[in-house]
Amino acid sequence: MQKLITLFLSLLVCLLSINSAWAFAVPIQIIPEYNMKKYDSVINQIYQNPASHSQNLVTRINFDSAYFLGKSYLMFPTGEGPDAYFDKNPLYRTDVFDCMTYVNTVMALAYSNNLTEFQKTLKQLSYANGEVMFLTRHHFVTGDWNESNTQMGYVQDITTQLKTANNISPVRYADTIINKPNWYRMMSPERIRVFFYPGDKQAKQLLSALRDQSSEVSAVKISTPYIPMSAFLTSSGQPDMTLFKQIPSGAVVEIVRPNWDLTRYIGTHLNVSHLGFAIRTSQGLMFREASMDKKQVVDIPFASYIQSLNELDPTEGVNILNTHEFSVF
Repeated sequence: MQKLITLFLSLLVCLLSINSAWAFAVPIQIIPEYNMKKYDSVINQIYQNPASHSQNLVTRINFDSAYFLGKSYLMFPTGEGPDAYFDKNPLYRTDVFDCMTYVNTVMALAYSNNLTEFQKTLKQLSYANGEVMFLTRHHFVTGDWNESNTQMGYVQDITTQLKTANNISPVRYADTIINKPNWYRMMSPERIRVFFYPGDKQAKQLLSALRDQSSEVSAVKISTPYIPMSAFLTSSGQPDMTLFKQIPSGAVVEIVRPNWDLTRYIGTHLNVSHLGFAIRTSQGLMFREASMDKKQVVDIPFASYIQSLNELDPTEGVNILNTHEFSVF
């Protein structure tokens, strides 16, 4: 009898394993259902603090960005909401971030005065013309986000304005082509986020439809101004504070990797690998970021961060986008 029970359990495990393999023949991501009320509650709580209504944008950004210190890192945590076709992740959330969603959330908070304004501003920051679709999402920092939000007046590129002690601009330019069509054609099935597995046939149709979006976009030539990491350091590798002092608190700082070749993995080159905020605190100038390495939102001394990046890859640099005061204040 014991042998029969053992055999039955073995067969059951085998069948479950086979069924599980079938269920994920197309490895799209199954996400839990959620209630936006818990995120909205946090947003409303933030707006109860007087700092979130300051007449000074930098004060707002400093406060709003600090509120999320310690929150966990998660890549691609947001989508187009429960009614979306490809990515049903929440439009925004307050518990986890990647670098871009962190910047979008903080800026939307800072440029708004209440939940309704926040939702509208977030759409403008994250999507072309504020139209919420996977196709119109600002997937690329250069080629999407920078251009759109500069045009709308949220940010201004001030990289070329920084000068060395000799009043010389150390700026270089990173030129690349963002191959959006190829990026779509190579789209991983994991980018599809749904509440339940729809079956192999429909999952394949979803992936095919997502990749077919390649016909709706074009490759874009990008030229990104950046200051090399070495320009921030002395010949002995120590921080030269001349440039650091010119970085405004609340500015968006982007880590530039010139013509970064990711074609093998995502079908295109990129120019920017990471972004966060420059924040001046009592401990000095910090780089406030949703960090994949640290697995959370953290403050890192900006000078030390530049030193470490320079040691890893001296060809990298930073692009600096200053934030703009708006009439919401």
